[in-house]
Amino acid sequence: QKKKENSGNSWSVDIKDVDISTFDLSIKNPNNKNETILREPKEILAEISKLDKESAVLMDNLQLIIENGKANE
Repeated sequence: QKKKENSGNSWSVDIKDVDISTFDLSIKNPNNKNETILREPKEILAEISKLDKESAVLMDNLQLIIENGKANE
């Protein structure tokens, strides 16, 4: 990093500012004015599960389309 030039979005974290019990690196970027809302792990897992179910339905529908397409050939 020392060889790279800083830009308007650059920021550095001093090692003494890192929580060594968790190694939490979520220190806020002073150049970013937008606050990021962090979700709880349970919320993230629930969304992944929901998306997996939606993907499974889409995959089943595609499989039916493929099978029906072959039957019409």
